[in-house]
Amino acid sequence: MSVLEDRKARGVQDIEGRQATPVQVTDKYRTGKKNLQELTRKEEKIPTGVNAFAPVVDTFLKEHLFADIFTRDVLDHQMRELVTVSALKPLPLFIKRIDSRNERKRTNQKTAKFH
Repeated sequence: MSVLEDRKARGVQDIEGRQATPVQVTDKYRTGKKNLQELTRKEEKIPTGVNAFAPVVDTFLKEHLFADIFTRDVLDHQMRELVTVSALKPLPLFIKRIDSRNERKRTNQKTAKFH
């Protein structure tokens, strides 16, 4: 955390935000699927694309990203999507390599507008 140490040495006082409330979820997959459907406003009847090809990816994304992370109460869904869009914006070459049609970026931008 040298950035914070450097700022402290210059006399800058950063206020640390509150800690997230621990997530108390019994069925992470179901919670993640519900959060994802709320974010995209689309019901997922069956996994498609990479999630159908590699079910472990579907499970990981729903249980970790959309349950563990999106259930945390520090940021609301809109702010989380805005942070994601902001983080992805300076990475156009990287994003083009992994997502040639920019679907992920468009999805995050659209989702940020929903909330």
